Amino acid sequence: MACLASCACPPEARMLVERPDFRTPEAAGRSFLAAVGCDDAAAEYRCLSEALKRDHGATLDAWVIGRVEARREIGGLVLSRASSLEFLGSRATEAGLLTEWGFGGRPRLGLLMVEQHYFDLYDDRGPLAGELLEQAPGAYLRSEGTRLILEIPGALPKRTPPLAEVVRLELGTEWKLRDLVALDSGG
Repeated sequence: MACLASCACPPEARMLVERPDFRTPEAAGRSFLAAVGCDDAAAEYRCLSEALKRDHGATLDAWVIGRVEARREIGGLVLSRASSLEFLGSRATEAGLLTEWGFGGRPRLGLLMVEQHYFDLYDDRGPLAGELLEQAPGAYLRSEGTRLILEIPGALPKRTPPLAEVVRLELGTEWKLRDLVALDSGG
């Protein structure tokens, strides 16, 4: 029986588990559903928004325990076919963007997705510094003539990393899961 999750995990879902895509609400939702379908708690956790983690005190350990309730909310039929759910559309709400997923055009599950803005600095060994940002990346950019200037006040730790060793800077927005929303009471 230990093979159930890994055997039922199609190759395209396994790829999303290993390399999730958070560029759009649909892609982020598909990454979460692939993780659910493959029964991979750590991959599910990577899909959660910082707001959800903060509100529920969710560390990875807490998610591993608490995901039992989340999986119950998703429901048996949907859970068993999570990675094959169809994207049916999305709509804006006050809390975020609600993406709807289902089978044969029938909504079964809603994933409330929210934007997270961030920056990360890397050297050739890995991460040097990084932080979530309160505003979209464009709010931190300005131009002076032909120069592009990035200003993120308070973003660096007290001990400034060796900036001469920076090989990559990421400044972006990603979509993460804020909440599960039941759309259909069918099992």
